[in-house]
Amino acid sequence: MAADGPRQDFAQLDLEGGPADVWQEINGIKRELAAVKAQRDGQAYHGDAWWIVRRTEVLRLIDRKIAVALEDVYGDLWFQNDGCFATPVQWDRGIRRFVRNAQRAEGDTSILFSFHVPGKGRGVWYIARLSEAHCAIDEGVRRMRMKDARAAGQLARRLKEQYQAEAPCERCRKDLEKLAR
Repeated sequence: MAADGPRQDFAQLDLEGGPADVWQEINGIKRELAAVKAQRDGQAYHGDAWWIVRRTEVLRLIDRKIAVALEDVYGDLWFQNDGCFATPVQWDRGIRRFVRNAQRAEGDTSILFSFHVPGKGRGVWYIARLSEAHCAIDEGVRRMRMKDARAAGQLARRLKEQYQAEAPCERCRKDLEKLAR
């Protein structure tokens, strides 16, 4: 009776002194607290509409910069006001979700891919359109500001081989057509 007694007595009373299952209330409060923490940390599910809006804004950045990294998101006013990718972990989750190409706005046919440009330290992850992979890799390597042009060229060639982007992309073809005119 000593082992069952205190818990059984405690489960019989609530704060007003009436009968209640306090353990269920405590577990309910724990679930609510976990949901609030998940929302605060950006781990809660936001819904397809939320992700479609962010994907559209990432595509806007890709149109302007060819390859987008976390620093581009930090520098963009829309993302600063939204605050959706406040930490590198949130941006990594966003990249993975965008690369899966699951949720798209109507008329969005672009396929995104991510690539890693090694550098001093951890390197940088970029996201770009797969149809523009050739130019995106060049842009990512250029943005690493390597002092040795030969090493930068070799790195770009290796990355293009790794991501099978040796052939000129759509952006290259458009630029060549403009030069031919």
